[in-house]
Amino acid sequence: MKLTSLVSKLFTAGKTLTQPQGDKDKNHLTGPCGEHAEWAFSPGDGRLRIFGTGATHDFFGARKLPWKPFLPSIRIICV
Repeated sequence: MKLTSLVSKLFTAGKTLTQPQGDKDKNHLTGPCGEHAEWAFSPGDGRLRIFGTGATHDFFGARKLPWKPFLPSIRIICV
């Protein structure tokens, strides 16, 4: 997946989540976003990290964007 495509997908969302994915630590939320890729959001500094290996899921289809609840707070994206 091209970086520009991934970044555009970070800010587009087809459906809302009823509950954020991730652990229960409110300071650092994480979850899978591909077979071997993960995301992590740190609300303290507004940093969204995408890391791991391989492709991320295609979030334009039926799959829900896991970090959508945090979109207004995202200030930094690290891929």
